[in-house]
Amino acid sequence: MEPIDHGWEGLSTVEAFLETLAIDEAHAKLQGYISEKDSVDYFLSVYHEAKSAAYEQGWEGEVQGKSYVFWLPFPGSGSFKYGFAWKQNTNGVTFIISPVRLPWLENRSYGE
Repeated sequence: MEPIDHGWEGLSTVEAFLETLAIDEAHAKLQGYISEKDSVDYFLSVYHEAKSAAYEQGWEGEVQGKSYVFWLPFPGSGSFKYGFAWKQNTNGVTFIISPVRLPWLENRSYGE
């Protein structure tokens, strides 16, 4: 979609979230409990899948600034799933990769 230039500070960066997740995972392991979906490895696998999906939509592989993570309720699961957003260096096009449909963003591209 078109460039988004303001409001990023309301989101957690992928790096900041990973730091928090790693600490939480370490505490859970110390207590003998860890869910696969609460692990750094799981988060990174979802993040890499999101980057692959972005490549399919024209992302050129570079990020202007940081990548951000957000959470959305996932229908029928009673849980939240990760979504990601970042701006591409070229053109500043913004990529939003979501686990659920965001109809207000569909079929919008730079220049529309």
